[in-house]
Amino acid sequence: MSKKMKEGIKDVERRSLGVSKIDNIKFNIKITNRNKKPFNYIAQSVFLDGAPYVGLKQNNSGKPFEVTLSDVSVAQAFDGRVTPILFLAN
Repeated sequence: MSKKMKEGIKDVERRSLGVSKIDNIKFNIKITNRNKKPFNYIAQSVFLDGAPYVGLKQNNSGKPFEVTLSDVSVAQAFDGRVTPILFLAN
């Protein structure tokens, strides 16, 4: 997470009088398979198009999909750490 984004989130928290906290922040990432070639991947502790997945192998046929980070992944990103969420699989 960039420093600017983190500062923006903290600013919203300060102005919200406690209504908004980092626990309530959701990050959605849209994945677009531009070359349209199918691939297999493992989704680790994320929501894919709104459904929960923990370590399950998936196949993408070339269609875009949305990944929503878990609260743990959001906290890691906020602290400047990386959390792997998608792994290419055979």
